[in-house]
Amino acid sequence: MQNNLTTENLPYITMKERIIGLYKSIVMRLQLMLSPVMSWIFNAVSLINALTSVVVIAFLIYALGFLVAFDKAIPQTLFLFSFYSFFCEYTFNLFKHIRSHYKSTNTKYKAKKKITPIFLILYSIIITLSVVWLLPTEWLEKYWSLFNILRHNYLMIVIVAIEALLKLSAVITHSLSSKISPSWIMVGSFMAMIIIGTGLLLLPRATVDGISFFDALFTATSAVCVTGLTTINVATTFTTVGHIIILMLIQLGGIGIMTFTSFFGLMFAGKHPSQNKMLIKDLIDPENSVSQIFTTLRNIILITLSVELLGALFIYEAMGNYSLYGAFVAIFHSISAFCNAGFSTLDTGLFHPDFRNNYLLLNSLSWLIIFGGIGFPILFNIWQWIKQRCLQLYDAIFHRSKRMFDHKARTLTSNTVIAVIMTIVLVVGGTMLFFLTEYNNILHDDTTFFGKLSTSLFLATVPRTAGFSSFSMSSLTNISLIIMLIYMWIGGSPMSTAGGIKTTTFAIALLNVINTLRGRDHIEIRQRTIAKQSINRAFIIIFSSLIVVAFGTIILSIFEPTLPTQYAIFEVVAAFTTVGLSLNITASLSVASKITILLIMFIGRLGTITVLSCFITNKGSQFYQYPTEHIPIS
Repeated sequence: MQNNLTTENLPYITMKERIIGLYKSIVMRLQLMLSPVMSWIFNAVSLINALTSVVVIAFLIYALGFLVAFDKAIPQTLFLFSFYSFFCEYTFNLFKHIRSHYKSTNTKYKAKKKITPIFLILYSIIITLSVVWLLPTEWLEKYWSLFNILRHNYLMIVIVAIEALLKLSAVITHSLSSKISPSWIMVGSFMAMIIIGTGLLLLPRATVDGISFFDALFTATSAVCVTGLTTINVATTFTTVGHIIILMLIQLGGIGIMTFTSFFGLMFAGKHPSQNKMLIKDLIDPENSVSQIFTTLRNIILITLSVELLGALFIYEAMGNYSLYGAFVAIFHSISAFCNAGFSTLDTGLFHPDFRNNYLLLNSLSWLIIFGGIGFPILFNIWQWIKQRCLQLYDAIFHRSKRMFDHKARTLTSNTVIAVIMTIVLVVGGTMLFFLTEYNNILHDDTTFFGKLSTSLFLATVPRTAGFSSFSMSSLTNISLIIMLIYMWIGGSPMSTAGGIKTTTFAIALLNVINTLRGRDHIEIRQRTIAKQSINRAFIIIFSSLIVVAFGTIILSIFEPTLPTQYAIFEVVAAFTTVGLSLNITASLSVASKITILLIMFIGRLGTITVLSCFITNKGSQFYQYPTEHIPIS
């Protein structure tokens, strides 16, 4: 066959096209040559920053505990080197984001690769400070004295400390392995936080006259497990630095260290393997999808900080101490209440009449405890329902749409309905019960009906794992103590800062008992059938909690033979449910008894299922079933 392809048939290539082709060829070859080198440089800078972050955090802890001056040569050199090293890594990350964004032709992929506003803000701050710190001091003083503020050493320390924490969060998040079970990660993170907290509380500047290792360990465990039981007086033993350390432990322990770590790690660490995100999803919110995990983390952080800030404003106004120390006390009590910790920086706690009869303060603490104990998924779900109903109402009013009346979307989940109903029943019912049982007892000092009602609300809210007390527990009637034991055992809602067996667990178990007595083999709520797995987990939680309380009471009675049984039961239940209420016996217990309470607090905060999952291997699903045989029960 004759080949008709001749020179005349070839397309004409202009000089411009040849130059462009040569340029693209050179660029492509340079990229192929430089890509391994740039990748190696980026990995080296990232490794240096990770090591530097550890050194920076260690030095800051040392300086915080021993009052080291920051104007020495080595610290300044360390922070300056760290700053510019982080600047190089952020510059690499920015170019990688821009390149991946503009090289992709997939719109959906572009949306996922967009640069977060927080990253741009932080990078802009670093760029500004880099320019300011490189300019001569004489030039700045001559033209713009405002830049002298930006050259302050403490500003550099704050920026580098934030960068170091973000880097360590990114490293921890990226190093998560699917080979490690979420249970072990949760247990390990809490143990690491307790160990670090113990070391921080042992620093000389954290206490007035120093404390023993065991007291520091017990206080750190109680703070991380948001319990509130202490062997020492927190207000008088610790300094402001110590109170700040306790506050940080409460905040991290209440929301979970992995929540903060995963949030900042996913935000600043760039691309993560899918197995890391799956593992984070299992740790934070197993019911949600992987694509929504960052949104869930962001919402948890925003809701927590917003509620705590609003609560601090109310407490600040209620206390009337309009000073910097008053603001810190308000913030401390707001975080302690929202995280259901029960710690207080006041010398006499809330026992003082100025606080015990301060009903704005008591009501503020009560509502913070309720919001903290209701659970983040439930708050998200309620917010979605409110937003949807407002949009439907807007359409019905301004667009004359009948969609609001014709169709009611199912926004509220069964979990939300059960938790909200149980919370209302417990709060309202408890308020009425304490109003009746304590009317002629501790409520006798409250002269007004509103005061008696506020104190009763506080009494009904505190046992649900908060731990605050504006009265002596020994002055309560026996009926009130029994009610408190029941409330402590039930606790708050799932995935909240509260402890206990949880409201949904109690509700599902109660409904299952009622259905079994009625001859029904399943539970139906709002035209939905509750899964058998949820029912089984509910009974496992109830059974294991009773086992832990029983064994804890027996062990405590062995170590404390003169201690009344009711005191031992109350102390163990308070520790297991992370309530922190005590009949004033914690400090007088022996070391062995304190270790028992410490372990019970740890198990109660993590949950019995989480602890048991660390030692019991999951066998997976069985695809066969033997013939059924009924066993007589009664």
